Amino acid sequence: MAPNPFGGSFIGLKGKQELIDNVYGVFNLQTAFNPQSGKLSDGLGSIVQNNGLAVGAQNSFADSARDGQPFNIAAWG
Repeated sequence: MAPNPFGGSFIGLKGKQELIDNVYGVFNLQTAFNPQSGKLSDGLGSIVQNNGLAVGAQNSFADSARDGQPFNIAAWG
């Protein structure tokens, strides 16, 4: 496993289930994560981790709508 600078790693479930004759429910649940740590993608968390550190001591700095919450890519049904 390695970091991917072009897009995040994610895992998810997509499906279709027949509810009654010829009526289907569909769903999509996806979560972005860091494959090295296993933690959920957290753009604001990276900013908080680097607060007050000298530039040379910072490890990452990103802003993102993915803030450590589950199903941070898609969640619909």
